[in-house]
Amino acid sequence: MGISVHKLKAYGPSALKLSDRPVERLRSPTFVLTCGTTFFNYLSYQLLLPVIPLYLLHIGGADWQVGLVLGVTAFTALLARPFVGYVADQVGRRPLLVGGPICYIGTALLHIVARSVPALLAVRVVSGVGISANSTGSPTYASDVAPASRRGEAIGIIGSAMNLAIAFGPLIGIWLLAEYGYNTVFLVAALAGLVALLIALPLPEIVKPASKTDGPAPRLIDRFLSGDMLLPMAIGLCSAATWGAILSYLPILAEKESLGNVGFFFMPYAATILLVRVVGGRASDRYGRRAVLLPGMVAVAAAWP
Repeated sequence: MGISVHKLKAYGPSALKLSDRPVERLRSPTFVLTCGTTFFNYLSYQLLLPVIPLYLLHIGGADWQVGLVLGVTAFTALLARPFVGYVADQVGRRPLLVGGPICYIGTALLHIVARSVPALLAVRVVSGVGISANSTGSPTYASDVAPASRRGEAIGIIGSAMNLAIAFGPLIGIWLLAEYGYNTVFLVAALAGLVALLIALPLPEIVKPASKTDGPAPRLIDRFLSGDMLLPMAIGLCSAATWGAILSYLPILAEKESLGNVGFFFMPYAATILLVRVVGGRASDRYGRRAVLLPGMVAVAAAWP
């Protein structure tokens, strides 16, 4: 299938860099639905993020166990990523889009009956699996449905959907806690997960699973320890380490010092990311990934003196 002369004129020389498919617009119905399910998935998670440290203390946990409970979520997500990536390549992207919100719904409801620290740890393990499925499935699916020349922009917009949830989720979660209590927060988080699931169900599978004719699939250990992935993993680990410590103890600090709704802390952070992601996505498509990554690393380093 060729590209017409009229389309080449309309899209410019960059159209020649695509495969034999015509250039497509980015904001297709499928892409919009992907953004929608991503937003509600992250909203379900972010509603609980500032509430979990307070809930841990509410059920008799100690301050030092806050880092343990939130850390086990991140550690589970880390361990699950190679397996989730394997599923995405060998089975398809759609199981991740559907499985992520199912995990969020389940964990939100299980928090209601998790009345001990060991039970809460078990619930957060399941939440880590959901985070891994959602954070892998949504950007991957978005890049599949986006035109090749606009994939950076597509991932930036998906990231903006995530950051909208960061902007409003903690704020709403703390407000619900103050007005109605813990169980209401958990039920609203489950409802957000249900909305994400309902949006994801109509999404078709875009990429055919790998077949035996494509050759043997890489071993899981090779996926996890790939030389090409070690540097990006190290960058992500270093940039997220201090942020994780702040997220763990900020809600407790805010309550002890009577600082008000800690959700307001997240709003300027998320608003800045919203602005940068779309611009940065387009810039990465035009100038390359390094041109965006390096200034971002400098900004992260400057923010934590």
